[in-house]
Amino acid sequence: MNGKARTSQFGFTIRRGLIGLTLVCATGAVLNNVLSYRLVLQQRAHQAEDLAASLAAGGEHDENTDAALRYNFYSLLKTLGKDPALHHGDSGVFVADAAFFDGAYIDKPSDTVLERCAIQPFSIPALTGMPLVSALRIRQNGCKYDSYAYQYLSAHEPIDATILSRPCALARLRGMRNVVVINRIDTSFTASRLDCANH
Repeated sequence: MNGKARTSQFGFTIRRGLIGLTLVCATGAVLNNVLSYRLVLQQRAHQAEDLAASLAAGGEHDENTDAALRYNFYSLLKTLGKDPALHHGDSGVFVADAAFFDGAYIDKPSDTVLERCAIQPFSIPALTGMPLVSALRIRQNGCKYDSYAYQYLSAHEPIDATILSRPCALARLRGMRNVVVINRIDTSFTASRLDCANH
């Protein structure tokens, strides 16, 4: 075998080795990303459970009305968050309870500039994994939406008052096909599901 053939074969072997090494590295990177992503999802699920437990902790041992309301509200949100039938990207949550938008079910942390009314809406996507389709209260009513990216929301026309109380109309306005409607009855909460294609 002449020197030229040997050099060619050696080059081919080197190239094949480099391709194999690249494939091994790429496979390792993909596996690492998948495992990291699963770990992040597990951590977020645990964080959501911890948040629900901490927000509702008073309701487990305290019989006062506020504690019972909070416990029942966050228990319902946690249940919705675990329901795989609701997590196809086309479902939202409508809260038919004015007290929710007053921030009745959350305390104001000491390290935030937001009022309870502006913090409370975050609890829906945080614990259910679905967006809130109910309209936020208007800024002029004293609820300041001026931090945590609220200030970056684009200006928009007020939603027609006839739509505000119609869950499916709001869901369709936001591109959602299904909506979970949360209603309060005394100290309990119910969640009914609407297929907005039929409403």
